[in-house]
Amino acid sequence: MLLAAVIASGSPYVNVPPLVPETIQLPPIFGVGAFYHPNRFDLLRNLPHSRNINLAQRFLFSRNTVNFATGRPNIRDFTISNAADLAGVFDDNSAPLFFMRSSLGFMEGGDLADKNFPQPNPSLAIPTDKTATYTWQNYDQVGKNGRPVQLNDEGDPYTDREGEASDIHQFARTQFESPANFIEQYFPTKLLKDLQKAGQGNRNGSLSHLKYNGPSKRPAIIVRARDSQNNDAPDSGPPIKGPPPNKKKLSRSITVPGYNHLDVLTAARHQNDGRPEPTSRALANFAIRVRERRSAASKFRRRRPLGPAYSLNGRLRG
Repeated sequence: MLLAAVIASGSPYVNVPPLVPETIQLPPIFGVGAFYHPNRFDLLRNLPHSRNINLAQRFLFSRNTVNFATGRPNIRDFTISNAADLAGVFDDNSAPLFFMRSSLGFMEGGDLADKNFPQPNPSLAIPTDKTATYTWQNYDQVGKNGRPVQLNDEGDPYTDREGEASDIHQFARTQFESPANFIEQYFPTKLLKDLQKAGQGNRNGSLSHLKYNGPSKRPAIIVRARDSQNNDAPDSGPPIKGPPPNKKKLSRSITVPGYNHLDVLTAARHQNDGRPEPTSRALANFAIRVRERRSAASKFRRRRPLGPAYSLNGRLRG
């Protein structure tokens, strides 16, 4: 719904609350604080007040519709560490927008409740104790050595060990480190519109140059996050093979259990299930196989005679 509103807004860049340039510039700032001072508590305290920031904050951190409408309690009423502030925006047990989710760990230090705004979701949690000090439990600490995870209103754990994949420390670094921020502050809506139209077969206007179906002529790989839309699917097990995107011999696709939308980019090298990080491994193996196949084909072409072979006396051999 939000993406549809962005496309229909008429703005040349993403400018629909809570995603406006003013709020999109905040994750890099929070990334700096979470990277260098993860256990301090100054990010929320120093966050300026503005109509856009306050609205985004209420959208992201409201327990229910009444909480969103009244703004009480406010997320700034709680003591939350810098790392937990950043994770609260992106973690799959906090973020209400699926395309912003990464499996970064889990909040600890105080009581939590189900987050039922903008819609009920038993896997999303929000702080409830203003006297507690909330910090962030990194992905590899969740459930370690039987460490308990808080239960939701249905009596189930909000998350499990195999459902966490990305290191909050490294995730924070990607928010601000050169050559570019993690999120483009003035993200062009034309890109979203063109992708939508091209997928529908539209070849008018600026899409008129799309004449050839290049991806179908070359090996391709697709890596999907199994929890991209929600946290309902089982988190355990190896990558699941799917139908290849085209008929090329080396083409393939996999779906990674436990991964959320951003985890295919941000997952840590060492995973909690003891397996190597599957996205990186799949991409590296794919690149090596394609390169080897092309090198072998190139050598074959160089060795193959280009025409009839003649002996020194001019007679045709064979």
